[in-house]
Amino acid sequence: MSRLRELALLSAGLVCLGLGGCLSAPHAVARQVALADGAHLAVVSRGTGADTVVVIHGGPGLQMQYLVREWAPMVSGRTLIFYDQRGRGLSDSAADSTLSASADADDLESLRVALRLGRFSLAAHHSGASIAALYARRHPDRVNRMLLVSPGFARRSFVFWAATAVNDSTATARVTSAVLARQNLTDPVGFCQAYWGSWFSPVEVTDPAVVRRLAPGICDAPVDRLRAVEHLNDRMFRSAYRLSLKDSLASISTPTLIIEGGTDEAILASAQSWAAWIPGARELLLPPIQNPIFPWIGEEFSFFDSVGQFLSGGWPPDSHPVSAPTENVTAESPVN
Repeated sequence: MSRLRELALLSAGLVCLGLGGCLSAPHAVARQVALADGAHLAVVSRGTGADTVVVIHGGPGLQMQYLVREWAPMVSGRTLIFYDQRGRGLSDSAADSTLSASADADDLESLRVALRLGRFSLAAHHSGASIAALYARRHPDRVNRMLLVSPGFARRSFVFWAATAVNDSTATARVTSAVLARQNLTDPVGFCQAYWGSWFSPVEVTDPAVVRRLAPGICDAPVDRLRAVEHLNDRMFRSAYRLSLKDSLASISTPTLIIEGGTDEAILASAQSWAAWIPGARELLLPPIQNPIFPWIGEEFSFFDSVGQFLSGGWPPDSHPVSAPTENVTAESPVN
């Protein structure tokens, strides 16, 4: 089997059994880790390598299972630690008043203490980038390297763009009909599998192949958590306005790589903001794809090869510094 084919199968959450074909990877069984305040976070570990990478999922209302499936090739020579943020997936609930990226960063430190980790690297997807950035600013002595994949919106105006972007009218009509029929409440798993790209994703995802590929991991959560995704997203977005993301990023000393894909100007400008505001950071742009929130899809070999180089201490050859972000927006208040 070619290396590219192997990576593609692994990242699609498939296990090949000789000539017998491929079977979907099973649900990753999590263990509950107690934090100092008595709360429990669900954790999945993969690999036994000396280098540890803590993986922070996006959403913000999603959970770890989609990355456990999708980022399997990252495990080579490393130990990966995935976890559900508080109030998500299989972790303990969180009061609305405590939901914030700042509180999630505190939980990450509590998890580090509970797991007795020394230095480690961070790999974060989309909204998880804010958690990673806040943690790296507060604990620079703990973080070796920081990988941010399609980091969340760096400025308030990008959220306005996402809210007013022209969506697929047919897809919008379908999900609206399902919501009016209360399918999101009566059959949250089926609703998620069919419509997560229109209802859960910060940027619309309608490619049927991508929706089908990611649905098993994205929808692999308790039904009460699936019902609460919209509410949790709203609370998290509101809390983000209290952050000063630009100031936070400017004080980070951790070597950082931002990976982005696609051609949408607002998404690319947001990624450039992260790369420009973190001293010494570099940006890696993958070839254009239809769904830039998940830039590894369709570019598995390039993505995981670049990630491996970076987490091993180097820089991908095509990565580059960004001196200043594209100034096509004026607001600087952050949203993740």
